[in-house]
Amino acid sequence: MADESDRRPCGDVEAAAEAFEQAPVLMVVTDGLELSTLALNAAARAIVGGRFEPGQPILESFPRELQGQGWPQAYRTPVETGETVTVEEFRMQLHQPDGSVAQIYLDATFSPRLGPDGRPRGTIMTARDVTERVGQRAERQRELEELRGRYAAARGSVRALQRALLPDAVPVARGLDVAARYLLADDEDVAGGDWFDAVARPDGTTALVVGDVVGHGQAAAVAMGQLRTLLLAQLQQGAGLAESLGFLDRFADTVPAARRATVVVALVALVAVDGSVEYCTAGHPPPLVLAAVDGSGSRYLPPSGAGPLATGTVFTVARVQLVVGETLVLYSDGLLERPGTTGAAAAVELLSTADDAQHNRTMPAGAPTSAAERICSLVLELLTRTTGRSDDITILAAQRRAPVEDLAVGGLPGAAAAGLARRAVRSWLEDLAVDQETVQALLQSVTELVANVADHAHLDSPPQPLRLRAELTSTSQVVLRVSDSGSWKMPIVTESRGRGLALVRQLVDELQVEGTAAGTTATVRHVVHRPAGLLTSAEGPRPSARVDPEHFDVYATGGPEPVVTIVGPLDGTHTSEVSVYLNLALTEAATTATVDLTRLTLLASCGVDQLFRVDRQARALNLRLQLIAPNGTPAQHVLELVRLPYQQAPNPTGADAEGR
Repeated sequence: MADESDRRPCGDVEAAAEAFEQAPVLMVVTDGLELSTLALNAAARAIVGGRFEPGQPILESFPRELQGQGWPQAYRTPVETGETVTVEEFRMQLHQPDGSVAQIYLDATFSPRLGPDGRPRGTIMTARDVTERVGQRAERQRELEELRGRYAAARGSVRALQRALLPDAVPVARGLDVAARYLLADDEDVAGGDWFDAVARPDGTTALVVGDVVGHGQAAAVAMGQLRTLLLAQLQQGAGLAESLGFLDRFADTVPAARRATVVVALVALVAVDGSVEYCTAGHPPPLVLAAVDGSGSRYLPPSGAGPLATGTVFTVARVQLVVGETLVLYSDGLLERPGTTGAAAAVELLSTADDAQHNRTMPAGAPTSAAERICSLVLELLTRTTGRSDDITILAAQRRAPVEDLAVGGLPGAAAAGLARRAVRSWLEDLAVDQETVQALLQSVTELVANVADHAHLDSPPQPLRLRAELTSTSQVVLRVSDSGSWKMPIVTESRGRGLALVRQLVDELQVEGTAAGTTATVRHVVHRPAGLLTSAEGPRPSARVDPEHFDVYATGGPEPVVTIVGPLDGTHTSEVSVYLNLALTEAATTATVDLTRLTLLASCGVDQLFRVDRQARALNLRLQLIAPNGTPAQHVLELVRLPYQQAPNPTGADAEGR
C-alpha cells in the first residue's frame, strides 16, 4: 500500500492552502473546459469582489465591462492549446459599488492546469498589481516625450521619413467628428506603406482616405508619400472619387513600388445633402458603420468592387446614408492580420471592439468624450495588447453629429470683457475638440481684439458693451469677430502701440480691422485641426487634472534675489497688480530678479509691454531680469514672437540656453 505522503507531493496541505490565501499576488484557479471557478485567493477577491462565485463558469461570470477587455481569450487559450499566456501591464477597469470606475494594471500569467494524464483541465491565473509602477513610468515618459521627438527627427531613418510623409492632424469639420491613429509596427526598422488623410473640401464634403502600399522599407515609404500627395491634391481640388482614383491608378502604373497598392476613399456630404456617403474600396478592406443607438445595426459595408491600383480595375462607387450618431471607420489590413489570428475572427473582433468603444461600454474611466477618439485609441489598445502586430496599423473614424452652433455673445462689459470672451471661446472650441496650440492662438487673438476694440472704439461716449461672434466654416476655418457700436478714435502713438495686433497677425491666418463712425469690427480667420496620433505603442487615455485657466494669482519671495510668480492670464485686468510686485522685486534685488511665467495661461500684449518696461528698468539699475518660460508654455511662445529674452529654467549665472 502506497504511503499517504506519496499522494501529497506538496507536503502540508493546510500550509499550502494558507500560502495560496496569503500570497501577495492575485491567484484564480478554474476547472474543466467550461472553466468553472474553483478558488480565488484574498488578493484576487479584494479586486473582483463577489463577481465570481465558486462552481460557476468564470467566463459566464465576467461582468459586461470585462467581456470586451481581452480576459475571455486569455483564459481560454491555456485550456484549449496547453500554452501559457503572459501579458504585461494588462489594463482593466471595474465598476465599483459606489458608481466609480477603478482602473488597474496587472502583470498576468495564464497557465494550463494539468490533469493526471498531462492534459489541460483548467487554468491557473497569477497576477501582480503594477498600477503604481505604470503611473510612475507614465510620469517619466511625459518628461521624455520631447527628447524622444528630437531623437526620432534626427535619426534620418526610413521610419523618420515615414513620419514626415504622414499628416499629424485631421480637420475639424462641420457636423463630423474625425479622429485618426497610426500605430507603428513592433519592428522599428520596418516601415510600412500605410497612410491616411481627412480633407474638408470647399463643397462642404469631407474626404476620408486610408491606403496601403505593398511591401516595406524606403521604396514603400516614398511610394506612399507620392500616392498620398497626388490623391490629396485631387480631392482638395474637388474631383470626384472615380476621377481621383483613375488619376492615381495611371500614376501607380508608372511606379513599380506603387503597383497593387490598395486604398479606400469615402466622401461624406453634410452641408447640401443629408449624410450621404460615396465610397470606393480599391482592393482595400471595406469600411465599418457603427450604430448610433446601443444595440444592433453595426456592420461592414459591402466592397464597391474595385481592385488594387495598376491592375486594370474599374473604380466603381457605392453609396450609403450616415444618420446622426453613426460612425464610419476606415482601417488598414494590419488590424486583421495580427499574429495568431485568422482574418474571419479578427474581423468579428474588430467590429465588436469598435462597437463597444462607440458606445463607451469598455474602459469608460478617463475615456475621451468623442466617440471617434475612443474608437481609434481603444481599438488599437485592445486588439494589439496580446497579439502584438506585424505591420503598421491605421484607423480613421468619423462620427456624424449635429453641427456645433455658432457662438454669439453680446453685452460684454469693459474691464471684464477679455476674460468673459476667453471663457466663451474656450468652451466653444472644446466642443469642437480643437488642438490646444490652436486654442491658445485663438484665445490670445480674442484677448487682443477685445483690448483693441475697447481701446479705439469710443470718442465722446463711455465704453459700450462688446459683441463676440464665432463660426466654423465648411472648410474648417474658424471666423472670430469682435465688434462695438462706438465711434472710432485714432490711437495715441507710443513705443508699444500696435504690438497686440502684430501678435495676432503672427498667430492666425488672417486679421482684418474695420473702424468706421458706426463702430469697429475686428475679425480673425484661422483653419483649425485636431491632432492625429502617430504612435509607437498602443496606450489608453491619460486623464489630466483640470485647472481653471482664468484663475489669476501673483506672489513673490523676497530677499537679494527675489522671484515673482504669475499664475493664470496676464491681461489688462491684472497689469496694475503685477506692476506692484515687479517694482518691489527691482527695489529688493541685489543682482538678479526673476519672473516665473511657467504657470501663465495667457500673456497679452499689455503684459508684454510691462515685461519690456521692467527689463529696461533693470538694465538702468545694473540688475539682471530673468524671465522663466519653459518650452511649450504660452509665455514661451509669445516671448519668442516678440523676441524678449527668456530662459527655460532658473539659472543665476546666465549660462543656460536662453530664448531669443
